Amino acid sequence: MQEIKKKKRAVALFVIVLICLCGWWAVRKEGFFLDEIYSYGLANSSYVPFLSWLHGGEQVANGKLPEAVFTQSEFLNYVAPQGSTRFDYASVYYNQTQDVHPPLFYFLLHTVCSLFPGSFTKWTGLGMNFVLLGGTLAALYALGMELFADWKKALFVCALYAFNREMISNVTMVRMYMLMTLLTILLALLVAKSLRRPSVPKYLLIGVTIYLGMMTQYFFVVYAFLLCAAYDLYLMFRREWKNAAAFSLPALAGVGGMPLTFPCWYAQLHSQDTVSLESTANNLLDLAQYPKGPLELIGWSIVGFAVGAGIMAVLTLTKLGQRWLPGKLRGTTLIPGDVKLITIPALAAFLVIAVISPYKSLRYVYHLQPLEALFCGCGLFSILDTLRAGTRKRILQIVCLAMVVLAFVIEPERMYSGTYKIDKELERYSQAACVDITGDLGSFTSGVQELLKFQEVCVVPDDSSELLVQYNTGENDTLVLFIGGRGLWQFVTAEQVEQITAQNMETAWNVARQGGYEDVSLLATQEFEQIFVLKK
Repeated sequence: MQEIKKKKRAVALFVIVLICLCGWWAVRKEGFFLDEIYSYGLANSSYVPFLSWLHGGEQVANGKLPEAVFTQSEFLNYVAPQGSTRFDYASVYYNQTQDVHPPLFYFLLHTVCSLFPGSFTKWTGLGMNFVLLGGTLAALYALGMELFADWKKALFVCALYAFNREMISNVTMVRMYMLMTLLTILLALLVAKSLRRPSVPKYLLIGVTIYLGMMTQYFFVVYAFLLCAAYDLYLMFRREWKNAAAFSLPALAGVGGMPLTFPCWYAQLHSQDTVSLESTANNLLDLAQYPKGPLELIGWSIVGFAVGAGIMAVLTLTKLGQRWLPGKLRGTTLIPGDVKLITIPALAAFLVIAVISPYKSLRYVYHLQPLEALFCGCGLFSILDTLRAGTRKRILQIVCLAMVVLAFVIEPERMYSGTYKIDKELERYSQAACVDITGDLGSFTSGVQELLKFQEVCVVPDDSSELLVQYNTGENDTLVLFIGGRGLWQFVTAEQVEQITAQNMETAWNVARQGGYEDVSLLATQEFEQIFVLKK
């Protein structure tokens, strides 16, 4: 009875701190990454996957933007479903046939957004992600209980995953990675249960989970393949041929179901230079870049998963020097076989994705982090179990305090602090003329949050456009000018930013002289664009 009360208090404390942490950073998220705008657009626009498809523009991915005057309603229709376009899953499916990702995440996001028609807000995406996080933690706890049969160890693994920068970066990014994380842990849980109690229903659920994961993000297949291969080898080593066949058939059916229900997957994987099977093969064959990708992601992961990285370092040193250690620790198995079968494929998948991914970004391996936490937590408890109860308790308290403090202090990725201040400034000019000089679809789309402040936006490729001459008559006392497409986000040095700013300022003065404006000021420099205010 006392143990049950202790467990309830611990779980309640964990949930309360987690809610505070998620709320703390959710409130502080002020802007959207470009891909997050695409999430809303592809999920909610009615058969218009990209803004470039409007006004007779090129109807291809990354198409050339038309010279046209876009209205506020066109931007809103792109990112938010309206009354007649709610729960229109045929449109979502069509939009994804034009993109580079499978549609499951977009179906889910469209469902949530359809409950709030005409509303474009971070809270629809974040609310959905928080629910997915809850499911992930429940599955991770069940996985810990399956492997450890100890609620304290299972809850610690959940805390190790939940209270760190990478998890918050994942849950506050409105993309498919939180859904992929949930499906990854469900797959690991089903395989772990099958280790002890194999059955056809579990194998069928594994096949369904693999199918859903494949319909979420293509990188899901890396861990799924390695885990299934490890489990198949385990069964064959034990000469359980019937179980091996009963497991393999649903797993293969799950993989095969994806191309049958989403046949454009092959075209997607050949549609772009950076996101394609060719680029993956090139990365795989380029031996010179093998150390670079994994080392970059490991370095970033050390910062994002600081406590876990510290535990991993302790485990590595312990393993290397175990034969010389005194007492019980010398003969202790740090990671039992069943935990290895579940987690080693995740560590291997981390390295594989680090090599083959088109961009070196932690978001491609977010889904593996709960399994990294499981590995680290298991090893840590193997060490702590050799110590006295008092020492073990103090170490755990220090570790838990460190992870919670760091989770609240280290800012996650993609918070875009300062965006609200820019938005308030732009609201003052909501009746002003607005021009967007953009060189590519990405920089234009990234500014949708700001462009929604205006009744209309004149979109042109450069300051010599005839449409700009017709629009920029100087009738308004103020003109807000967006200039993007010059790769600002790629430049990291102050000197390079100054060069781009100087070019953009020259363009801004050309537009000012054209419309009779006498004052030009730089309002903001953002990831893909700069915003200028021109006044009489």
